[in-house]
Amino acid sequence: MRRNLCLCVTLALHACSNTAGDSRDVRLQDVAIVFPKDVTYDLRDHLEVLGEDVQSGPADDGLSPPDCCGPEATGQEGLLDPGAVQPDTQTESVCVPACAGKSCGSDGCGGSCGKCTAPQTCIAGQCVCIPDCSGKECGDDGCGGDCAKVPCPLGCTPPPTPGSKGAPEFKCMRDGPCKKAAELVCSDLYRTGDIGYGGSDFLDVYACAAVPAHGPEKAYRFVPDQDGEVTFTLEDPQFPYMNLYLLKQQGSECTSKDCVASSHTSLTLKVAKGDLLWVVVDSTENNSGSYTLRIDCSWYVPPPR
Repeated sequence: MRRNLCLCVTLALHACSNTAGDSRDVRLQDVAIVFPKDVTYDLRDHLEVLGEDVQSGPADDGLSPPDCCGPEATGQEGLLDPGAVQPDTQTESVCVPACAGKSCGSDGCGGSCGKCTAPQTCIAGQCVCIPDCSGKECGDDGCGGDCAKVPCPLGCTPPPTPGSKGAPEFKCMRDGPCKKAAELVCSDLYRTGDIGYGGSDFLDVYACAAVPAHGPEKAYRFVPDQDGEVTFTLEDPQFPYMNLYLLKQQGSECTSKDCVASSHTSLTLKVAKGDLLWVVVDSTENNSGSYTLRIDCSWYVPPPR
């Protein structure tokens, strides 16, 4: 407290000068007052001690010296050393990663217990492969299984050749019958068309070709009216994976099992009057494309112009 300053020395001397029975004029002698080092004092404390009416000032600002005669004055008790490092009473929490039994996912501390490689995904801390058969009739389900909903005796359509821009169908390959066939005669000389428009997609596996053609096809029915030789030429195919197939029907309907010849450019075949032939433009990739089909019959004589 500011009132109990070490001015008590001065007060004690003043009291002694007024001892009862002593009429001598004893004046207060000058006494040196020693203030503790680094302590700030308030002049109002002196004035209060000397009887001056001083209004109390603002609350203790914590910078005043301790009581004069208390234990703080000795510097032995209750006095904190401002230079000393005070002990930290708070304990810092430590996050312990939890990856026991996990192969992926979060470790609970901002880290990871591992990552899954495609097509697997992380579910409840484990790498799990989820089969995907959407839009597929057969083929790989992405997890080593088969999406076949029904048996595919001829197999599933193979994926497109890299760089061909073809789209896989994931359908069971078929061997016929021919559908949406147009009529073809020697006098046509040539026909233009596009396998993606007005055609069908029923012929995939041809007995005369090693590579399946699971793209759409355009079929033509051709019946020669004379014996002789006929040549079919595929001109200006839009894509290199377009091919020409020649089927000679043996049973009640046309199938790709009746294929007798195939080529990327031209086919020549000896025929007999009344044979039932099918000329097919098909694609080894699931894509459309334009072309020109030229017909050359050895016996055909164009009419005079």
